[in-house]
Amino acid sequence: MKKRMIAIALLIVMLFALSACGGNEQAAPAAQPAAQTDAPAADQPADQTDSEVTAVATENAIPDGSGVVTLTSKAQGFSIDFDSDKYVAMENPVGNIDIFAGQDEGIPKCTVSLRLKENTEDAAAYLKSVAQDIEAEKGKDMVVKAGEPQKIGDRDIYYIAFTFKDKEAGGNVQTAYYAQNLKSGDVAVFTSSALEGQTEDVDAILKLAVQSFKFGA
Repeated sequence: MKKRMIAIALLIVMLFALSACGGNEQAAPAAQPAAQTDAPAADQPADQTDSEVTAVATENAIPDGSGVVTLTSKAQGFSIDFDSDKYVAMENPVGNIDIFAGQDEGIPKCTVSLRLKENTEDAAAYLKSVAQDIEAEKGKDMVVKAGEPQKIGDRDIYYIAFTFKDKEAGGNVQTAYYAQNLKSGDVAVFTSSALEGQTEDVDAILKLAVQSFKFGA
């Protein structure tokens, strides 16, 4: 009887041991899938339609942070762009727009104006009269004469340039005139003056002014 009890006890111990081993051999539960989100993949292309619309809408806009702003002559009704981070511009009493590249209201300086068709001839004729007037005024102080107006590009723009001695300015002054025939029959005039060899700023000012000039509706 004693032997039988010992055998039963051993059997119970073996059963518990087998049960424990079987628990350890069970496969681990499968990993749960990562939570899904509605966000598109990082390399997913942006909506093409929206991009095209944005491009068209901003094609002619002034870039943010560029410093370029639009100034309108209230008296004459035209507007130009200029870099307000670098230069100072204002409408003068007769309605012209002056842009100063220096620290005061002297040179280097640019001026944009409008000559109404009833008060002037076409661009080339106007520049011829300017050349004649400046040569008569400066006389022997003329260093380089203007010569005949030269047509520039496809935009019906004419150009003259001349140089004269100016003691008050402290040297030779280079002056450039651009005159554009407008469809209205009026003439837009762009001028610059700076000491010889120091025209970089006024050249940049005039380039932007000519490109951005708008008159009327």
